[in-house]
Amino acid sequence: TNTEGVREVHNHLSISTADSTSAEAQNAANDAAASIRDSWITSKVKSSYFSSRNLDGLNISVKTRDGVVNLGGTVASKAEKELAIETARSIRGVRGVEADALRVAS
Repeated sequence: TNTEGVREVHNHLSISTADSTSAEAQNAANDAAASIRDSWITSKVKSSYFSSRNLDGLNISVKTRDGVVNLGGTVASKAEKELAIETARSIRGVRGVEADALRVAS
C-alpha cells in the first residue's frame, strides 16, 4: 500500500442483497395492493350496474387494470352506453374508462 504505517489491507466488505430483496418485496406488495384496488373497482362498478334500473348489468363486462375500467358487451341504446360510462367514472379510484368494446345493439 502507499499509506505510511499500513502493512496489509483485508477487504471484508460485502454487498448486501437486503436492499434489492426489500425493493422486490415492496414491488410485490404494491402489485398486490393495485390488484386489490382493481378488484374492488370492478366489483363496485358491477354492483352499481346491477342496482340500476336503467342498465342491464348482465350484458356489460367490466375489467379494471391500474384504475382504468374497460367495458365490453352490448347495451340497448347510446343512452345506456353513456350511463354505463358515467356510472363507472363516478366510482372512487377510477382513473379512466375505456368503452370501445361496449357496443350498442342495432
